[in-house]
Formats: sequence, structure tokens, C-alpha cells
Amino acid sequence: MKWHFIKKATCSLLACSLALSQCLDFNILANNASIYEASEKISPSEKISSELYQSMSSRSSSVPVVIWYRSYTQEYIEELIEDEIGYTIDEIEEMYEPPSEELITALNAAKNSVVSTIDKSSDLSSTDKSSVDNYLSLLMKSHMEMTASSREIEKKKTELYKKERHEIVSELYANAADKVLSEMEIPEESTIFISQYTPLIVCNISPEEVIQLSEREDVENLYHYEDFIEPSDELATAAEDTTVLPTNMPLVSSAMGIDEARATLGLNGEGTIVGIYETQNVSLQDTSYASVNGLDLNKVTIIGSYYAPEGEHPALCAAIAAGSYGVAPEADVYSTSSIRSNSSETWLSKLQSLASSGVDVINSSWGGHVDSTDSAVYMEKHIDSLIKNTKTTIVFAAGNNSNVNILTCALSYNAITATAFDPSNSVLKDYSYLSSDDRSKPDVAVADAYRGTSTSAPVLTGMIALLYQYKPCLSQMPHVTKAIVLASCQRKIQKIQTTTSIVNLNETMEDGITERQGAGVPDLYNMISIVAQHSYGYGTVNTSSAVYHDTRFIQPKYGATNINVSMAYLQNGIVNGTPQTLENYDMTLTPTGSTSMTSDLSNSSTELIYTSMTSSDDAYTLRVYKKSGSAANVEFGYAWCTDNSSFYPTKEEEGVYFLKNYNSGLYLNADSTVTKQYAYSNVLDSKWLFKYSSTNGKYTLQSANGLTKGLSVGTSLGTNGYLALNTNSALSPNVILCPNSDGTITFKTTISGTTYALGISNNATSSGTIGVWAPYSESNNSQKWYVQTAAYKHGDVYMNGDITDQDASRVLAISAAAGAGNNTYTNIEMFLADYDGDETVNSVDAALILQNLT
Repeated sequence: MKWHFIKKATCSLLACSLALSQCLDFNILANNASIYEASEKISPSEKISSELYQSMSSRSSSVPVVIWYRSYTQEYIEELIEDEIGYTIDEIEEMYEPPSEELITALNAAKNSVVSTIDKSSDLSSTDKSSVDNYLSLLMKSHMEMTASSREIEKKKTELYKKERHEIVSELYANAADKVLSEMEIPEESTIFISQYTPLIVCNISPEEVIQLSEREDVENLYHYEDFIEPSDELATAAEDTTVLPTNMPLVSSAMGIDEARATLGLNGEGTIVGIYETQNVSLQDTSYASVNGLDLNKVTIIGSYYAPEGEHPALCAAIAAGSYGVAPEADVYSTSSIRSNSSETWLSKLQSLASSGVDVINSSWGGHVDSTDSAVYMEKHIDSLIKNTKTTIVFAAGNNSNVNILTCALSYNAITATAFDPSNSVLKDYSYLSSDDRSKPDVAVADAYRGTSTSAPVLTGMIALLYQYKPCLSQMPHVTKAIVLASCQRKIQKIQTTTSIVNLNETMEDGITERQGAGVPDLYNMISIVAQHSYGYGTVNTSSAVYHDTRFIQPKYGATNINVSMAYLQNGIVNGTPQTLENYDMTLTPTGSTSMTSDLSNSSTELIYTSMTSSDDAYTLRVYKKSGSAANVEFGYAWCTDNSSFYPTKEEEGVYFLKNYNSGLYLNADSTVTKQYAYSNVLDSKWLFKYSSTNGKYTLQSANGLTKGLSVGTSLGTNGYLALNTNSALSPNVILCPNSDGTITFKTTISGTTYALGISNNATSSGTIGVWAPYSESNNSQKWYVQTAAYKHGDVYMNGDITDQDASRVLAISAAAGAGNNTYTNIEMFLADYDGDETVNSVDAALILQNLT
């Protein structure tokens, strides 16, 4: 999940960052990161593809060549970004702001109305439902109002991060490309394309120069280059029915959880930008098609040269994603054409321009099939690298012909590929699902807004735009986005349309990721709920020190039967046309007391496990592990969702968690008088409450057990400046949650003017070692913690995964005890009893629980 940090006032942070110089010394090694990605060591002759050899033998002069040289590590790029703007991708998320005075007044009035109803009757179940619903509605409005300013700041920080990432990556690869070209003395007129964001150069050179390039250490592969590949007619076709969207979009919205998410939160795509990458631009000349489908051309920006000779396929896709009848009606649209308008352009340069423009998500509903293996390899390798280096999510249409493979580029590992189903009868279309190398594609099946995968892909693109409106920082985390999309799937389409009839498909969620429809049908309401409930996270497997990463989480049932746990990671791209040599990371899921389940796709960047929830309080261990590959670090995201997921507002990262020490792998545990680290155990002493304060934007930490057991500052231990953790005090001091690039959190506080961090005495790794507040040190690994979710909901006072009238009775008992001054309930009971999150347990909380049971 994302975490918060405070380094300096946001306004001054943004102002200072914008003023920073862009002059970077890329020759200085970053503090702890390798500069270059590890690559497979192959001989010079193996670097040259067979197609390029054939081209060289048939030509005496120049040949068109794709040069793929070594790439930079993400760790190095992140360190350069942090040097410039003061934060990394892990530190983008922002704090809430208090609701307006007007809303606070309305909330108090609504609560008084509920109290008045309770006072008139001793029976809580007779509480006026309309007054309760009004109060709950205002609570939701409060959640959205509090997050509005935070989302705006978070969006600005994300945009600054994105801008800096683009500039740094562009300068890195420009310098690297210039080094190759200048040392090889390749003239400018021979250069066809130089990528800003990937280690790719296209140029015309002699066979002798190809041989010389193959002998360079910084050159990894050399491919034969073919000019623009014509798009397939199966996708780049305009619709004939110009009234399609008003008719079909309601079916699409209801089938994908879009209506429910928009009704709950009022999301509309405002502030997001959808990129449309088609064979033509959205036409600004023939406005009739855009008009009838609700696409406002005033919010369409053309990127690069304009190309729209005929057809309205781009306008249809843009309208589905961001028209008035579409998924994200307030999103802006940036459009570019893959077809070049002049000799200086290529499909590569047009896509690059779109990625450079600041879009949040790109939709590509065109494609073709290529006979050249080289073309398929470098095209998809370029897409994978572009996504990884710009952190831009790209959605591709799979293709509409079942007799041929999924379209070129749609097979890119790091992209999200959509096939289509008919929302009117929930029948899967018999569309492209094959690949020449058994790659695990498509990723999902999406409702078809009109005709084919062309109009299913922009539905998903619009859904992702709404997700980014709610959580802007995810727009720079394509792997986490993909994991959330996959985890939101809770059903597979059961039937498929063949050329002659509709037949049973025989695919289930338990089958995991399948060849016809990937993870299944994504759901926007589930996607938003995953984010709100902190049911997602990310990390990096550093293979120099470990080959796996374990995460533990608790997901109570709350009426659910099954759970979907998904993982996605960023692939480096095809190596020599043999995907089997790629990074291969798999996943296991182990419910406590049960047998481990494994998802081990060998030619994929995703994994999924769908299983029944066997108890009312399921505790799980999720392991992401390396099976093969050469990369030193692999970025992954994970997410989970039940088949009865529901949205509820939360205060920042407030909630219940386990704290796993990065250095020791042990868990912080509150004993009766001291805090120590032990092996994982699902007991109250191992669970911690994070309580957020809207007044100072900081947190207090408290054990779930007992009435005290906080992490306040105790006595000096006399060594290394350590201070004991005083578990006899109810709360910790004001704590700042500071994220680290490896997915861990450092908890910092200020004591007598010195910054202290939560850690383990003497950085020890042995069980039973006490926890301490120690002077903060960046090199002290015991001051880094994995924070793992226990996803309890307010109202579940008994923590049994079911909210009932018994929980309401417990709330009344807690309220009465607190009022009498003799409270004996645990901290977690008090926390979960506060149903409306106003930091007071009273009869209103009990009434809200009862009314929400009906």
C-alpha cells in the first residue's frame, strides 16, 4: 500500500523542486544502486538476429538495424529523481484535510437526529433509517471532501515526479545513444529513430558496422528493422451505427461495477488524461460522429502531427473512455496517430510523443500481425521498456480474429490486454487469444461497448482513469495498477460464441489466469474498494540478498465465500526472442493451518490464486519468489479482493497491522511490560493500531491488546542513545510514516530535537530482542518495517468476520463502561466499536451497525 511522509511543506516543496537545475552528472554512481540492468552474457554473433544476418548477406551497402543497448536500473533512476525533487515514487501519497466547517455542522446535526431517535426509544432497531442513511451519506461526503485537496496535492506531486522521471530517463538514454552513435561515427542522416525512454536506436548502417556493434559491451541485441506495419482491418474500422454509445453503455457500466463506484464516490475522471493511440487522430474536421457519441472535441488535444484521412474509430474509442456517455466523462483526451504524416516520423516516435505528453493511461485499439520475428520482438520489447521507464499504463485490444494470434504489441508483458464479452448476455466473443510462444494473454475480459475488443479496451482504460482520480499516485505504478485490476475479478464468463452457436466455456475463477479471458472480468467498485481498504501493496525482490518476499495479511469474510489474490511484476522484455529466458517470478498463498497453493505461470508477468475462504477470520501468507532470471531487482505489486467486497471510507492508513522487521524478519510484539520481536503469531499482542490525527497529519501507534501497551518513549538504556519502548503508556508519540523504496516503512519521531526511529536493540536478529527508539540512521536496517494489513472493518468488534446485532450490543457495553469510568475493553475493541470513526464510542455507532444490517 502507499504510505505518507512529511519532509517539508508541500507548497515550498513543489516550488523549490520546479526551480532545481536539470543538469545531472550521470557519471557518478548512485549511492547504493547498480547503474545497469544485469543482462545475459552472449557472444557477439549471438547478438545478431538471423533475420538481420539474412538482410546483411543480401545487401552490399546499408541495412536498417535496431540497436538494443543495455538499460539503466530503476534504483539508479529513482535515486536521481530523489536528488532532484526530494522524494521518490513511494512518497507521493498525501495527507487528508479536515472537512469544511459547513460539512462538520451538517454531520453534527445529522448525528443529533440519530441520537434524538435513539432517545425516544430503548430499542435501537427502531432508529429511523432515513436519519441513519442521511448521516452515512454525509460521512461519505466527508470522506470525499477530506480527500479532495489531498488528491489535488498528490496529483501535483505525481505530475512533478512524472515530469522529472521523463526528463531524467530521456537524458540518460540520450547520452547513452549519443555515445554509441558518436563512437561508431554513424552520421545523423543515417539515423531513423532514437528512443527517449528505452535503449533503442534505429539506423541505416553497413554490415561491417553491424559486426562492430555486436562486439561492444554496451550493445545487447541487433535486429532487422522494418518500416511501419499496416494495421489490421479487424480493429481499425469505424462503426456504422452512430447511436451506439447511448444504447450500449448502460449495459457496460452495470456489468463492470462502474455505476456502483460512480454512485458511491461521484468519480467522473476529472483531472485525468486518457491517451488515444490509433491509426488516425480523433478527427477535428468531421464532428458528427464525436457529437452523437458525446465526445467533446474541445477537450481533445492532438499530439504530434495531425493524421485523419478517414474513419472515426479513434473518436469511438475516445468517446467510450471519456465521452459524456463514457466511463470517465470529465477526463481529457490526448490523441495521436500511429501513421506518420512525414518522413521524419515513425510509429515509435508517435507513441513516444504521447507518452511524453503527461497522459495517465494510454488506450491502443489498433494493431496488426507481423511475419517478421524481429519486428515482433523489438516492438514488444520497446513497449515493455517504455512502460517500465515512464511508468505509464497502456491498455491494448487483443484482436478480433480467433484464427490468428493476439495482435503485435498487445502481447507486451507489462501492458494490460483486453478481450471482449457481450454485456447483454454475458457471452465471450471468439476473439484472439493465442500467442506464438504460449504467452499468458489476454489479461482480462471486458464488456464490449459496441463491436469487438476495440471497444472493450477503452472501457478498461476509462475505469483505470477513475481509479487514478481516486488515487493519483497509482498512475506511476503500472504493476500495482495491473495487480489491482486482476484482483478485482470475481467472475469468469461461462459461455462463448463460436461461428455457429453459443457453447459452454468451462472456465472458472479457480482455474486462475486462463488463455481465453485471463483473470476474468474486472470490476471498478472492487478496484476502488481494494485501495480504500489497503488490500494492496508492492515491493522489490532483491536477488542479491533474497529470492523471495513474504507478506502476511488478514482478510475477514464479511459475507464472502472466495478470495482472489493477484500479483503483477515488471518484465525486462524479450531476450533474443526467447521469452523463457525472461524473469520468471511465481507466487504461493498459504492460509494459516492449510496447504499452500501455487500460481506458477512460466511465460507471464502475472499470477493469480482464487480460493475459498475456509474460516471466518482468514490469515494468509503471500510469497512472491524468483524461479529464474538475471535481474538484480524486480518490482512487483499485489492485491486481494473477496467476492463480497464493499467500499468503506478510511482515514489515511488508519487501521490494524502487523509490523515485520526488515532486518530480522521477526514481528514486533507487545509483552506485558516491554516490546520485543518474535516469530509471526496471529495474536492481539502482534497487532498494532495506527491512529491518524487530522490536526497534525501524524500517527500514534498502539497495541491491539490491553488498555495501554503503546510505543511511547521510556527510560534510557544507556547504550547507543537507545530509549526503551514504554508499553505502559497508551499511545506512542506523534509518529511520521516514512516510506522507503524497497516497500518498507520507517517510523520517525522527534525527541528533544533529535530524530529517533522505531527499531530493534543493537540491530539484533534474534527472537526476544527488545524494541527501542534509537537515533535515526539511514543504514540501520532494523529501523525499517514491512507493514502488513489485518483488514478488519469498523463495527466488527468481535473480530470474527461478521458484523451482527451482537456487535451492536458490544458497542453499547463499551460506551456504558467508558461513561462509568471503568473501561476494561481492549484497544482494538474500542477502535472497531467506533463505527463512524469520530473517535467516540456511543449509541450512535450501535444504531449505525443495526441499520446497516437491514
